[in-house]
Amino acid sequence: MLGGGAYFQLDDYASEQMAYGGFVAEYRLFHNHPVGVALHGLAGFGATNVPIYGHGGRYGYYGNCGYGYAYYGCPYDGFFIGEPEVRVAARFSDSLRLVGGIGYRFT
Repeated sequence: MLGGGAYFQLDDYASEQMAYGGFVAEYRLFHNHPVGVALHGLAGFGATNVPIYGHGGRYGYYGNCGYGYAYYGCPYDGFFIGEPEVRVAARFSDSLRLVGGIGYRFT
């Protein structure tokens, strides 16, 4: 499977906003067997706007700073994201499967 994905925060807090997306790929092994394996991954880019302030070398949060407030000293930060994952699927019928997986998200 080849495709794309986009992810964003639904609980949009006024001082923190994040969104990312990119290319999604999946390769399925043993998909016609009772137990199959899928190798899944996402590679892409994202953006966050988390306000910080400095005081004597210390950093902390500063409220009321969203995407629209970038001109007022709220930093925009872009990042690369990768999410490799391995999934195992137990097939009970043609339309019923139980899927579990393990993965890691790095930025």
